[in-house]
Amino acid sequence: MPVSFRILKSHKLVYVRYEGHANIGETIASFGQYASHPDCEPGQNQLIDLSGLTGYDKDFARMMETQAQKADVFLADGAQPMVVYLSPTKISQKMSAMIVKSWEPFVAIIPIIVQSVSEACDILGVHSVDLKEALKVA
Repeated sequence: MPVSFRILKSHKLVYVRYEGHANIGETIASFGQYASHPDCEPGQNQLIDLSGLTGYDKDFARMMETQAQKADVFLADGAQPMVVYLSPTKISQKMSAMIVKSWEPFVAIIPIIVQSVSEACDILGVHSVDLKEALKVA
């Protein structure tokens, strides 16, 4: 599957990585696995790594449906998570712009687009060394 996730519970962070072509069906399946994971908690910040992206489904209506499902999990208990999109390439920047637009109806979701891991870590309040170490052991 070109989308995978790791829950970094000690950082209240979920790291999601896309490789290759981002398929909405696979995104929905991966999110379902995350939502049913015992370490899934409302308010976990999300770091979505799109650096390995080569293409994506451009079905905006279906993406909006998916975002509504995600919002139910992300915003439970009044949480307000940040969703940071690591988008260092033109294709990833186009996809993340479409995704950010799809979050507009959900004012409690804070989507941010960055181009480097260090920017993402600064926004999320995580040291990049700590993130890299957590991803090695997770």
